[in-house]
Amino acid sequence: MDANYNSSPPTFQSGALVNLQTDVNGNLKIVDASGGGGGVPGYQATPTWSNPSVANATSVTVLAAGTRTYLGVQNNTSGTITVGTGGQVLSNITGTNGIVVYPGQLYEAPSNAIPQGAITVYQTSGSTTTLISVGVC
Repeated sequence: MDANYNSSPPTFQSGALVNLQTDVNGNLKIVDASGGGGGVPGYQATPTWSNPSVANATSVTVLAAGTRTYLGVQNNTSGTITVGTGGQVLSNITGTNGIVVYPGQLYEAPSNAIPQGAITVYQTSGSTTTLISVGVC
């Protein structure tokens, strides 16, 4: 079984054979076709996105603890970042104390395990950046 990655959603014609779709990491994309709200497939609400200021070589809380139904962190920097989902203080780029997100990638928390703790980010892009986007609903 094969699947395609498309940087933008394709438009299909009636009766067309449709390939499975993946995200940039090869994860199968599944859309909730039930008519629920949302700008994110499978979620009932549209996330609010922000661009917090994240200083170089500093662990920064980008989102306070709280109830949420979606969490996404987009890395638009030229460097790798680490995302902490339990309020931990991060001190390096490693998957042992956080989730590593490479340049251009989007981390989306699994819908069955949305973290409710504070979200922290650590980056080493060389200067303070606002190129990290945090989406929540």
